[in-house]
Amino acid sequence: WGMGTEKFDKVFIEEELENRKFETCYIGPAAEKLVTYSSVLNTAARAAGRGGTGSVMGSKMLKAIAVKGTQMPTVKHHKKYLELLEGARKSFAEDTERKANWRRGGTANALTSSSERGTQAVKNYSEGTFEFADMIGTDAAREKIWKRDFACYSCQLSCKKSGFAKGAYGGIVHDGPEYETGTLLGANLLISDLEGLNKCITVADDWGLDIISLGNSIGFLMECYEKNIVDQIFLDEIDLKWSSVDATLQMIEKIGKKEGIGIFAGKGVKAMAAEIGNETSKFAIHVKGHELAAWNVPAASEWFGISYVTSNRGACHMNGGTPHAQNAAALRDSLGACSFAASWYKEHLEYQHFLSAITGVEWTKEEFEKAGERIFTMEKMFNYRDGFTREDDILPDRFYEDAFTYGPKKGSIVDRKQFNEVMDNYYTERSWDLVSSKPTNEKLIELGLEFTIDS
Repeated sequence: WGMGTEKFDKVFIEEELENRKFETCYIGPAAEKLVTYSSVLNTAARAAGRGGTGSVMGSKMLKAIAVKGTQMPTVKHHKKYLELLEGARKSFAEDTERKANWRRGGTANALTSSSERGTQAVKNYSEGTFEFADMIGTDAAREKIWKRDFACYSCQLSCKKSGFAKGAYGGIVHDGPEYETGTLLGANLLISDLEGLNKCITVADDWGLDIISLGNSIGFLMECYEKNIVDQIFLDEIDLKWSSVDATLQMIEKIGKKEGIGIFAGKGVKAMAAEIGNETSKFAIHVKGHELAAWNVPAASEWFGISYVTSNRGACHMNGGTPHAQNAAALRDSLGACSFAASWYKEHLEYQHFLSAITGVEWTKEEFEKAGERIFTMEKMFNYRDGFTREDDILPDRFYEDAFTYGPKKGSIVDRKQFNEVMDNYYTERSWDLVSSKPTNEKLIELGLEFTIDS
């Protein structure tokens, strides 16, 4: 208890369990102190980051879980399963260019490509292009810090990166940056110092903080400071200027310790804006209290706009921008399948075939897709029961009011009326009520969810 994730990962596995065959997940000191956006981590750098799952473990005084199997799982149609696996391997191997691209940079490739398209979160989402993106992207990381490509179990992508940074912020071995962490603690804060960025990521992971919400919260306070809405005294004498690695590190420590300004910053942007007032809610970047991910909205308003406002856990870039994509994402999440690897599978390798081979229960494509819709709609009904309606499916004011001032998408802004029409079409396609956003009784009955009708 009290130990950072970097040290705990080694001590717990090597000294406590004395067996590397265990798989573990655990929390850092921030979750122990119930920081609202703390994470559950594995291998000190892979995080179930969103939504404060770490604080749930912390509230139960649960530091870690270790699991080790004792036998192979039973597969109903083993031969068919092996054939499908071999087909998946060949599918990966055939797409050499895309596989090489993932191995070279993983999601960090988007640090430059997203900036070039004007879709990156920059300076608290006020811009879509970071002029120093090449200083923190794949090529720079390959040259300066990355030493190893590695993969999840049995995966050929090897999209994860680990390295050793030198210089004033060096001396540490850690994973990153990738797109979300590199953007939210990099471009979003105007930090272009790669070693400094890597240090911020490392420290945030060691505390066990969700880096997406963390970068949003610090960016929000940086803007408040720039606009003289809060002063240095309010910030515990931290000179919280844009691009400052030192100030960012000080803030991360305050938040992780839940100390001073860190108590306030650890509440997230919605709560901070409510307390500060002074129209700060206009640039508090969240949906339903959940901070947005690293993809900006104005330059690609329809896809990411829908994804953020309709995600059942609040703003989420992995939600999908159409009903079909959302249903597919719900299926992948329920199967524990990788969203990056899914695009390699051809029709005869789609997930329902794997599920049928493992369980012996045959799934048609139509049944499988309907299961995804059922999952997503069930989640929606949880939210509706607890009071969330269409009024909550809204983007932050910034995207409607503050156009980008430079870059390829200069002048980009979300048209409020047009986006409202996009949402009308979305609800209609879903068979959800246009006013309340509740799924119609007919749709609920069709999906076998009639027990939720009176929720």
